[in-house]
Amino acid sequence: VLLQKAMSNTDQRLVKSKPVTPAFILAAMLWPEVSRLSKIRRDRGEAPMAAIHAAGQQAVSSAVKSVAIPRRFSQAMREIWEFQLRLERRTGRKAAELVDHRRFRAAYDFLLLREQAGEDTGGLGTWWTEFQILAPDERLQRVSNQSGRRGRSSSSKSAPSDT
Repeated sequence: VLLQKAMSNTDQRLVKSKPVTPAFILAAMLWPEVSRLSKIRRDRGEAPMAAIHAAGQQAVSSAVKSVAIPRRFSQAMREIWEFQLRLERRTGRKAAELVDHRRFRAAYDFLLLREQAGEDTGGLGTWWTEFQILAPDERLQRVSNQSGRRGRSSSSKSAPSDT
């Protein structure tokens, strides 16, 4: 389903004369394998970023036995996959800075594609859609407010209350 959605979205982009990169389509083609391998590695105790990085390396290594994938595409694919984890973090200054990253748009589009294909991302697509239209100072405020909420809830457990 993911690949069908990617091809359909690519067709729409071409009709609108928007740019298309083979890296995005290749990332979609290999995502099911990357996701599967990453899950296996995480279940074995690997850190999520290390797991997805290794899974991406393994999937690309396997694919290049049948298909030529230039390094410039394989690097972009890995960045799109690894960015999926970065998009899960919606707190702190680093979250606000993600919108300005050169791979943000491709990673964000990939996230939306995953959701269109039926993956449950916990509403990440909607959050990032709303977040990126905010002014930079509003972005910082939003991620600070979320960080603060998390911090207060954890500190309230350890600090005695006044009531």
